[in-house]
Amino acid sequence: MLTRPTRRLFLSPGGEGEAVRTAVEENLDKQVFVYQDEPNNDDGTLSIISPWDFTGRKVIILFDGDINISLDDQEQLAPADFFALIASGNISFLDETGDTSGVYLGTASALGVFVAGDQIITSPGSNRFIGRGIFYARNGFSLGRDLGTDNQTLPAELFRFDPKYLFTAPKIFRYSPQAWQELAP
Repeated sequence: MLTRPTRRLFLSPGGEGEAVRTAVEENLDKQVFVYQDEPNNDDGTLSIISPWDFTGRKVIILFDGDINISLDDQEQLAPADFFALIASGNISFLDETGDTSGVYLGTASALGVFVAGDQIITSPGSNRFIGRGIFYARNGFSLGRDLGTDNQTLPAELFRFDPKYLFTAPKIFRYSPQAWQELAP
């Protein structure tokens, strides 16, 4: 009897964004990563402070809590064939995460699907935040960037919808519990 290998990996608690990135890099056969923080950690926050690169892979990361992303100028979170970051709480793009290139379209700091059970937040900073993909926050967005006089010609936050993520998503992400059928008139 052939069995299909599981595509999920439950990550052990303890560690931050680097532990998650390392686990994803070391498990090439997995697509879905579930990260649960230590039970005695009252913070319940996953911090990502360096860029990730999963080129050629499809990766979905689930986290029960808040996610803080703090990257340097023009660093990208996760270029990949498909990348989804799903949090039960907030997803916050902190500090200077963004782009200072001055080009209107600029470099996207966040590429993929980002789903927050609460809010997607861009904290105050002088860099423009550019996201490309699909962004959903159950309780809305809190946009905190201010470019000063540049706000007259450039948006402080730019979210570009990218339909490629609808078509490149792994099957587990595209599953719909509804059954559609035509009814006779």
